[in-house]
Amino acid sequence: MFYRAIRAELHFPIDIGGSLWVVNVDGSDSHELDTGHARPWSHARWSPDGSSILFGIERLQPTGGLWTIKPNGSGLTRLFEDAEGGFPLAPVWSPDGGKVMFQIDPINDAFQLPDNAIYVINADGTGLKLVIGGPGRKGVTDWWD
Repeated sequence: MFYRAIRAELHFPIDIGGSLWVVNVDGSDSHELDTGHARPWSHARWSPDGSSILFGIERLQPTGGLWTIKPNGSGLTRLFEDAEGGFPLAPVWSPDGGKVMFQIDPINDAFQLPDNAIYVINADGTGLKLVIGGPGRKGVTDWWD
């Protein structure tokens, strides 16, 4: 799986939109996944068992969301959308695939770095729990067992 930027600002190295693609290890059968209106951002992750891909939507949307899709392009499912309008970013699977950790920014502006929080939910989208909030910028890079 890879992310292909389809738009970028000239002379500024920031991705402002793209698509998810799947390709075989030998380079064959490259195809774009149809994510519909859930336009992905670059932080997509395979599930530990390889059955689905987790992604957040691009920051050009008014509100964010976390989505999953199967590698064959079927089963597009919204996993999470913040009821308060926050923008979930950088989702990662737990090693067993049972949970997802991500950060929520209060706004969709990638150029501002407001106070944010890190949350965990079950892989079915239930059981939202705050991991750390409060002042300061927090980011998710990976989940270590």
